[in-house]
Order: sequence, then C-alpha cells, then structure tokens
Amino acid sequence: MRAFVGELTETMSRFQESAAGRTPRCGAVRLAGCAVLTFAAASAWAGAASAQLAEKIGVQARLRVEYDDNIARRSDNVLRRGLSSKDDIIYTPNLGLNFQQPVGRFSTTLRGTLGYKFHQYNTSLNSEVISLSAAGNGTFGRCALAPSANYSRQQSNLDDVPLGAPENISINTAVGLSTTCRVGRLAPSVSVQKSWTRNESNLGADSETLSVSGSVGYGNAALGSISLVGTYTETENQNRFTSNILGPLLLDAGYKMRSVGVNYSRPFGARLTGTAGMQYYWLTSRFSGDDHGISGNAGLTYRVGPRLNLALMASRSVRPPTQVFATRSIDESVDLAATYKMSSRVTLNAGVAQLNRSYTTLLTPTLLGPSDEKRRSFRAGAQFSVGDKTSLTLDYIHDNNNSDAPGFDYTSNRVALTAARYF
Repeated sequence: MRAFVGELTETMSRFQESAAGRTPRCGAVRLAGCAVLTFAAASAWAGAASAQLAEKIGVQARLRVEYDDNIARRSDNVLRRGLSSKDDIIYTPNLGLNFQQPVGRFSTTLRGTLGYKFHQYNTSLNSEVISLSAAGNGTFGRCALAPSANYSRQQSNLDDVPLGAPENISINTAVGLSTTCRVGRLAPSVSVQKSWTRNESNLGADSETLSVSGSVGYGNAALGSISLVGTYTETENQNRFTSNILGPLLLDAGYKMRSVGVNYSRPFGARLTGTAGMQYYWLTSRFSGDDHGISGNAGLTYRVGPRLNLALMASRSVRPPTQVFATRSIDESVDLAATYKMSSRVTLNAGVAQLNRSYTTLLTPTLLGPSDEKRRSFRAGAQFSVGDKTSLTLDYIHDNNNSDAPGFDYTSNRVALTAARYF
C-alpha cells in the first residue's frame, strides 16, 4: 500500500510539473505504467464516490491507447518543426462524471471529464483533457426554460495550428439560454448563446461569437414538425493574418450574418425518419467582403431490422475557421454510418464521410495554409461488453486529405483501444 501511495504521489507531481509548463518525467518505457497507474487511481476514487452517491451520480473510468501514424497531419516528406516523430502512441486515462438532480419542476444535469494525454514520442504535446458541462430544464406554465454552460481545455489538433510550434492549448467556453412555449399546436422559441475560443499560442485562431435565433414551430401526427427559423450571428476573429506593403500583419476581422429558413422532420412508417433544414443567409464583413447564399442540412435514419441501423447526414454551413489566415470557412459534408448489433454483448459500426472546406482568406493561402481542402474518411469499430459494467472498444479511422497548399496533402491512420469501467 505504501508503494502504491508513493507511485500515486509521484504521478500527481508530474501533472503539477506539466501544468507549470514542464514536461512530465515519464520516460517512454514507463509511460504505459504511468497511464495504467492513473487509470487505477481514478477507478479506486470512482468506486468510492459512486458508492456514496449511487442514486445521483454516474461514474466512468476509461483508459484509451491510440496509435497515430501521422500526428503532424502533413505530407509524407514533411516533418513538422517541434516534433521528434511523425507517428506516436497516446495514452489517455480519464474519469467521467454524470450528476442529475431534480428539484420540483426544474432539473439539473452536470457532466464532466477529467483526463491527461501522455505522448510516448512527442512528449511536448502532453496535456490535460478537461470537459465540463451544465444544463438545466424547468417548466413554468406553458413555457420551458433551459440554461446551459460548457467548458473544454486540451491540446489542439495539429491541423488546426498550421504555423509556429505545435504546442497549443485550446480553451472553449459557451453559455446559453433557450425557452420554448406551447400555444395550441404552435411552439414559439428563442435562444441566445455566447461562445469564446482562446488559444495559449500566439498563432492560435481566437474568436468570440454571439448567436440569437427565434423560431415558430407547428406539428401533428400526419404532417410531422415544421418550423420557421431566423438567426443572427456576430463573430469577432482575433489575430488574423493579412498583408500590406510592409509585409504580413495581424488584425481583428469578423463578420455578421443573418439568415431565415425552414426546418422539417417527419417519420415515414415505423422504420424511416427524415429531417431537413434550409436557410438563406446574408453575410457582411469589414475586411473580407460580403456574401450571401444557402446553408442547410438533411438526414435520414433507417432501421433495417432489429440488428441493423443506417444513418445518412449532409450539411452546408458557414463557420468561424480554426486557421489564423482565414476569416471564415464554408463546410460541406456528407456522412453515411451503419451500426450492427451482432449479439447482446457485441456491437459493430462503420462509416464513410467527405468534408469539403473552403476558406475566405486575407493573405495568399499557400504561404500559410490551404484555401480549399477535401477530406475523405473511413471508420470502423467494435464494442464488447464484458459483464454489466465493463466494456472494450476498438476503433480505426483513415483520413485522406487533399488541398491546394504544399505540404497539406496527407493520409493518416489511427487505431485505438479503449477500456471503460462503470460504477
């Protein structure tokens, strides 16, 4: 027991060193041991916590081991500055909590994940993984009120930080409030959300977004559900690259967008459900010009039988970019997924997807990154239930990215095994 406590104390000191800006002293040989030790400590704590709050809190301890053959997200002949290896093995122990508390007509849900990523080769990318969310739902007469808040903190994906050192902690925060009322068969609703993206790297793409939307919905069993929607979005992008006669410089560049549209959903029999939405938007920007066009989404879910389910999703959207050389991006995506329940303990899944992304840039795109990307993906996985409280999940993801900038064409393969224990 004393030896275990000593090892646990040493592991926690490594966490404190990393938070202070130093690399933990876990060498490559002991790295898996550090991750397993952290997973064991989290499991022990989770068991004690769950026993005390069995009726109100759900606890999950997980250990994920992932091999990534192209963590740099660059062409085969490019090794990104600041990385010691193009491939890596990542160990991620984490602890998940889910707390629910009803109080009269109001209920509160709190969720959180606390973990740490250990990289076996590129140890400079070691970082905490934190995700917290709070949501409420209350009924007051004919109206429902739903506040929400979210916070996350972790190392950025390296394709989101094309410049400078790869080490960058991305911090995302959002707060929101929505209300929906019932007036006969009509359902008017209003929602407001404010979100912030901050990066510890000076070359991270910081942004701040305010979104306000309102809708009026109508539904019945024969027609389905239809709603008229209007939105207003204002995004401020900080630290965006542009250029003048003196060379590259940084400035703040954002946009304002207004849109109106319609959303529709309806089941077709007992097995097929369809959803669709279309909006026409008007966008104004001080630095990158005005724009207008169509955005939207569509989806179909089909239950082939008691074991097999299919889902097809497509969307087109305007969003704040993750790249410092752009002010906005237009994303067009298609995703087809299948889930097959082989037995009561084994579930298989597979999917294919394509993402087309075009950036509105302030600087010649090939100097800093692409203006157009096309990414095709394939994924497959299996989940095995070991008893009622333990599961093993095996995942594989293949990405093929093509762009108009040198060095950004790449393929990547990721294989991961995750062990989870519920308490």
